[in-house]
Order: sequence, then structure tokens, then C-alpha cells
Amino acid sequence: MKRQSSMKHQSAIEYLTTYGWVVLVIAIVLVSMIRLNIFNSAYLTPKMPPGSCSVSRNVYGGATFGSGCTNGLPQFVTQLNGQSSVNVPNTNLLNPNSMTITAWFELTNPSVNQRILSKAAISGTDEYSMYYNYPYFGGSLTTSSGSGYLQANYIIQANVLYFGAVTYSSSTNTISLYLNGALRASSISIVNGPISPSTNPLTLGFASGTGQGGNLNGYLSNVQVYNTTLSAASIQSLYLEGIGGMPVNLQHLVGWWPLNGNTTDYSGNGDNGATTSNSQYVSSWYNSYYSPEVATSTTTEQSTTTVSTNAATNAATNAATNAATNAASSTSTSTSTSTSSTSTSTSTSTSTVSTNAATNGATNGATNAGTNSATNSATNAATNAASSATGCSGSVYGSANITLADGTTIPADQITAGTTILSYNLVTHSLQPSLVSGVFSLVSNNTYVFNHNLKVDGSEIMLINGVWARARSAKVGDSLFNPLINKSIVITDINVTNIGGTVYDLLGSPINNYIANGYLIDKDTTAGEDSCASTAGASQITLADGSTEPVSSVSTGTLVLGYNMLTKTLEPTIVISSDFHNTTTEYIINGNLKVDANEQLIVNGTDVHAANLKIGDHLFNPLTNQNIVVSSIKIIKGNFTLYDINTAPVDDYVVNGYLVT
Repeated sequence: MKRQSSMKHQSAIEYLTTYGWVVLVIAIVLVSMIRLNIFNSAYLTPKMPPGSCSVSRNVYGGATFGSGCTNGLPQFVTQLNGQSSVNVPNTNLLNPNSMTITAWFELTNPSVNQRILSKAAISGTDEYSMYYNYPYFGGSLTTSSGSGYLQANYIIQANVLYFGAVTYSSSTNTISLYLNGALRASSISIVNGPISPSTNPLTLGFASGTGQGGNLNGYLSNVQVYNTTLSAASIQSLYLEGIGGMPVNLQHLVGWWPLNGNTTDYSGNGDNGATTSNSQYVSSWYNSYYSPEVATSTTTEQSTTTVSTNAATNAATNAATNAATNAASSTSTSTSTSTSSTSTSTSTSTSTVSTNAATNGATNGATNAGTNSATNSATNAATNAASSATGCSGSVYGSANITLADGTTIPADQITAGTTILSYNLVTHSLQPSLVSGVFSLVSNNTYVFNHNLKVDGSEIMLINGVWARARSAKVGDSLFNPLINKSIVITDINVTNIGGTVYDLLGSPINNYIANGYLIDKDTTAGEDSCASTAGASQITLADGSTEPVSSVSTGTLVLGYNMLTKTLEPTIVISSDFHNTTTEYIINGNLKVDANEQLIVNGTDVHAANLKIGDHLFNPLTNQNIVVSSIKIIKGNFTLYDINTAPVDDYVVNGYLVT
């Protein structure tokens, strides 16, 4: 028995030695086939021949799919070589008021700017278009208000098929960009009103206008045009259907070119295209096609910050605040500050700190910890959520009395652009008049009351201990400044609540500060982390001698050219601070002024945030004393470093020929 068992064991070893390599080769081949997606069901789907699916329309306006619509993959896609295109004749249907354009595309070399589709004249602007300018996917359109562009930072891979969509609503003036079913960028009021009609053809893969990109070099398939704004859900449905997907809204479908072996319009509207030379149909396209996956939205221009309430965190924060206030314990202060720095909750408690000058030393630390822990994080988040455009602005409540140039006072809620108020020149240390160039109102959810008479929100900027700082950083024993009597006023009482209301932010020129209830407040930006209104570093700032240098090169003490809006004259002014910060959104105005959403520009004679700028508005060039029409606005998503410059005594200065503040 032992001999027989030994022989069987030897036979098994000989068998493996003889045939084991065959098994190994088969295993390697199987793994390779799996890696090459040979067994991917998407590639095994029967390929739809040209014309296998179309839309039928009847005289009553109805539309249905014809026979043969199997929602499979196409047999062919169109290959363009950078010199060829598909040209579709103009029809009235291709001139919608609102629109959606979609296409599957692949770029051989994404680092080269390329137009995916456009409706434009050879030397004119785009009626509408979709393009890729490395590393930005973009869309453009023209209305009676002008031409606008929107771009999203998205690096695509060479030789991979992507699904792109651009939508525009003429009722909400909103343009949106999608890639692979996900919303990548969206913005309101880049342009306004219906899309301007034209007699220009629709060109697929060809840069017919003067807009973004050159001719497409790669694949193009399943182009669809709608005369309505498809929802985000519809866009994602189109993507998930895949490259052979059928239209999702037949009622508003005005053109459908599968490009599956021909340029026929299968929307039922008969707007057939024609290819130029050097274009061809290929069947090997599926090597670069990946089955769609559920996409998730990324960045959007109109973002909203959500302030959530966490009961457990609130309880811990409130306890720390109370302990700090009552005991003035350094341990409690440290714990409370730490809790505040990590909390994103909105405290519902009220923190009242009241003391007198004699006990300031004992309570300053407690006041600071109590105030900051209970309100700092929540106040910041709530203020930003209330208004994204003015999220960096601090404000006074409407009952605050603002000192006018003649020495009288009126409530802040009665101030209008054009009012002449009294400001304080920090260079000459003297009072002087300033013109209110802008008034902004927003809703705050917190209130800080100093010495029982100055009511502001936590983001308000005041002259505290001789430097500009946020109200939320003040503590009992600090000093505010009263320029009317040229004296410092000790803070003896701070009352903080999470109950707010409407607050007002005033902007002035030539000096951007003012006097509320006898206190000097409101510098529109400060250095460090609070900086928010900014300009691209390569932008050229005009110096006092008329020369220019990049904003990134400007340092404290540099003498630049300012503009006094009260006297309407150019005046030298000193850079008192220069800082930079990163942002994810950049606005490019008229192709040469790059700023962030919070930058304040002189628009139509008043201060306006860049986020609220519209095509047709007028910027001001103080060097030539002329208004400059805003003809284009691009909004780009990505990572950008921008620079914040503060000047005194004149707060407004000149960048790339435009007056900014």
C-alpha cells in the first residue's frame, strides 16, 4: 500500500511538472483579458448600426422614438484630426433663448486648446459653445448684454471619452457646466436675457469664432441640442445612458447627431450636417470608453455654507464659557478656546460679560475666552452663509449714528451712496470728509454691544488698541478710538448674543472708515487670515510716479496712485499692508482684470463686489477719466493665489487701468 501511494504522489508531481506551465499561461492570459476590459459588459453590448434609432414627430407637435432604439453602443464615432469638422446648417430651431448642448468627446492631446462645438461666425463671437482650454472645461454664449464665459478646472486624460454638457437659462441668467454627469461650475448673471440669435452654422469640432480653443483632434459622438435648460438630474441620466444614450427630452430636442457613421440629424427636424475632408468614422473607439458611473457634484459658483447645530458641542462650549467667565481660570480659558477652534456648531446661549475698570485685570482673560468660545466659529460661519458676496464684510446695526461731514448724525440705515460723511486720516491724524460710494446690507445672526452703545456684528472691523481688528477679538480693557475728541475709550462692557438682524456696511472714498456712535470703525479688509478682497499677483498696480509693477511685488511703504472720489482727483497714497491668500474662484473681467468674488470695484459710480458684476456695467479708469464697459466676464474654478493691498489715506487705487478699493 505504501509503494502504491508513493507512485501516485510521484505521478502527480510529474503531471504538474509537465502541464503546470500551461495552466500558468492560461491564468496570465485571463488576467490580461480582464485588465483590458475584454469581459466588461459595456464592450460586449451589440453595436448599433447607423440610423438604428431616430425620433418621429407628428403634426400635433408630439414626438416618439422610432423602432430599433435598443440603447446600445454605436458602431462608429467620428474621428477629427484638428483640420476637419462637421458643419450643420443654421435653422431657427438652433437659435434658442435657453439651451442645453451635450456631447461625448475624446482629445488626443488635451494640453492643446480645442473647441468641441460652437455656433459662431468665422470672425465673430460665439452664440454658444463648448470647449476645453487646458486645464479648463468651459462654455460661452452671447446675449444682448454681451458675451460671457464660464470655466471649470478639470484635467482630462488623453485618449479617454468624456461626456460634457453646457446649460443656460434665460429666465434665471444661469450658465452651468457638467463633466461626466457632475456639476462642475455654475454662475448667475455673467450675461442676461435670451441668447442672441444668428445665421451662423453649428460647427462640431471646429473653432469657427473668436472664442476659446482651436479645432478638435480626437473623437466626437452623440451631440444633442435642446431649446431648454435640462436639470442636473437629466444631465446625469444622459451620462449614465452612455455614449449610445437616447435624448431625454424629445419635446425640446432641436438637434441630435449620433455621428454613428453619418451626419444625419435623428431628432426628426431634418437638420443634417456634412463632414469636411480628413474626417472619418472609426469602430475601434471603445478601447478608450469606460462604462459610466454615478457622478457626484463638485464645485459650484453659487455655493452655500451650512451652519449646523450640535447639542453636545454646544453644551461643552457653553460650560467652558461659563467657567471662564465666572472663575477667570486660565485652565478654563484654554479649554474654552480649544473647543471653539474645532466647533462648527452655532451656540444658542447668550454670553454677557459685565465688569468695571477696577476688575479688568481679573476678568480680561475670562471675557476673551467666553466671548470667543461661544460665538467666534458660529458667528463667522453664520455671517458667511448669510451673504457669500459680502462674507468678509463687518457691519453696524441700523440704529448706529453715523457722523456726517457737517458734524450731525443720522442712523446707518438711512445712509445712501453719495452721502458725505466724516472720516479720519490715519496718516495726517486729522478729520476729513469722505463720499459714501457703496452701502451693503445683509442679515447677521449675532450681536456685539460695546459699552452699552455701539452695536455691531462680530465681523465688524474697528480700531482696537491702535490696529484694525474684528469686533469678535476685542476684550474688556482694550481701547477703541474716538476721533471726534482724539481720545482712546476703554472697553468696560461687552454683551454678546446669537440674536441678530439686518446690518449695514458702508464704503467710503477717499478714506474708507467712518465714525459710528463716536467710535472709529470699518476698514474693509485687514491683513492676515481676514483678507478676502484680492487681485491676481501679475496684475499691474499704478505707482505714484505713473509707472507700474506687479501687485505681488508691492510692499508696505510703497507709494501708489490713489483716486479721491470726493474731489475726483488722483492723489498719492501709501501701502500700509500687503498680504495674499488662496481662493478657488477667479473672476477675469474684460480679459485682463483678475480678482476674487469679494473684490470691490467702482461700478457705475458706486462700490460693487466682483461677484455682482454684470455684462454692460461700467468700470472706471481714473487715468483717462473714462468709463470702461464690461464686455466679458469669465469665472474660473481652481486654486489661485491672490493679493490684498491696503492703502492710506486714500483707499482706492488703480490696477490694470481700473479703479479698485
